[in-house]
Amino acid sequence: MLSAGSASRSSGTVAPGRRQAGRLAELTGLTTGAVTGVIDRLERAGFAHRALDPSDRRKVIVRPDEAKVEQELLPHFAQLSRATKPSFYKTYSEEELTAIGDFLSRLVSP
Repeated sequence: MLSAGSASRSSGTVAPGRRQAGRLAELTGLTTGAVTGVIDRLERAGFAHRALDPSDRRKVIVRPDEAKVEQELLPHFAQLSRATKPSFYKTYSEEELTAIGDFLSRLVSP
């Protein structure tokens, strides 16, 4: 499972969905090696799956198993469940989402 520190650093990812593994490292402030370990644990637990990026096969895309996340994780974090819906983000521009992500990243940075 994710540690409390890993979970709090992941607040830097604003929108849900698939991400490149390297981008997850950037967003969370973790090293690529640490992100690989987190992805390994998420994959073993069935919460995420790896796939090769169709536009660049050197890159790995991490896709959440949305049904499993919704069933098994979100009940523990009810207030976050709204943030898993694309409609939650419709009222924000890309610039605003970037600013929110930056704010959250700075908030949890050591």
